[in-house]
Amino acid sequence: MNLWTICRFELRNMTRQRSFYTFLLLWVVVMSLVILIQQNIPNFGNYTNVTGTMFNLILYLLPLLTLVLSSFSITNERESGQWKLLLSYPVSSWEYLIGKFLGQFIAQWIILTGSLGFTVGLSPLFGVPLTFTWVLAVYLFAILLLFFFLLLGMLVGVQSATRWQALMRSIAIWFVLIMIWPIILISVLSFLPYPMIESAMKVILFINPAEWIRVWMVIQLNGGAVFGQTYDALFQSFQSWNGWLLLVVYMLVYTSLIGFITKWMMERNKTHG
Repeated sequence: MNLWTICRFELRNMTRQRSFYTFLLLWVVVMSLVILIQQNIPNFGNYTNVTGTMFNLILYLLPLLTLVLSSFSITNERESGQWKLLLSYPVSSWEYLIGKFLGQFIAQWIILTGSLGFTVGLSPLFGVPLTFTWVLAVYLFAILLLFFFLLLGMLVGVQSATRWQALMRSIAIWFVLIMIWPIILISVLSFLPYPMIESAMKVILFINPAEWIRVWMVIQLNGGAVFGQTYDALFQSFQSWNGWLLLVVYMLVYTSLIGFITKWMMERNKTHG
């Protein structure tokens, strides 16, 4: 058994579940409604209220669904006893984790691509002017969120012994990083001297991948003015080719950090059963 076998097994399991098609239908309905509500807006090219609404919907729904699905893929095996059976095979922790990640990523990528593609295909029938830039921005935003929160979901799954634990931890992470992050940010910054606030906000930005991606993507669409003067120093870096380089570096660092923590947790579970 190798990582490709695990990947195919995971992908087959995901596509056979009823929830797979339920989530596909959910995304089709959500994306279609947002576009149809704002069909009279003439320009979808840059950052508009339609883009902001779509980003917010994806930001609220996608991380939670990704965390739950990816963590359940591991805890289901632990509860059914399949986890111990897999450990008896000559497969390394890296092969198991990478195979799981690839299978989950491909399955959820199919959901996102299919739902957005269906929505884009319907848009001419309702006279909605979608530009290639807008579609690509929404698609890239969703894929990046999927990538980062799938990594977190794998970590949650390895840490959790049951699906209930995985669900509670997934909701907790989603609640902190998505729902109450602005409140946490304001609370932390209120304790700092005023000259340190701007620098602290830039550092804290890199802690939360959802916020980092949102800021990066909005700046790419020339909508950086919505953040005020705090992030002015980042605008030039994010708007140039350096912004894409920063994205690649951020993904590599984040993937390495979460990956090694997840692998360490899995090795510890092997040792302690």
